[in-house]
Amino acid sequence: MAVADGNDLIGVGFAPEQAGLVGAVPNKLNGAAATAQTGAALIISRNTELNPAAVTTNSFVFPTTAKLFNPYFLVNSSATPGFVWVPSGHTLVSGGATTANGSVSVGASASLIMWQYKSKFWTSK
Repeated sequence: MAVADGNDLIGVGFAPEQAGLVGAVPNKLNGAAATAQTGAALIISRNTELNPAAVTTNSFVFPTTAKLFNPYFLVNSSATPGFVWVPSGHTLVSGGATTANGSVSVGASASLIMWQYKSKFWTSK
């Protein structure tokens, strides 16, 4: 499924509210100091460039309001690995493991696609 930039959708006649729901506006997000979901930087845009500035500020988390089947496209363009957490109480099924309150490491200069495939269960590619 193709995902358009929300700004492009407004340009072809979508109302801003519709474009925000359907599109994925690019966003750069600074990491936060956290070792789990609490305190991690909240990922809002489904098209996010992660900026884990240091190993002490490299955590990100999805919102608990994330919709099913809406992929999040994440790019880490920094030289520092980052950790992307599922919301508290959710489960990650990825890398051959099923982990409650799990996270995925996004290496330096790497990308990741994550989505909630059923209520409170996430996977990645």
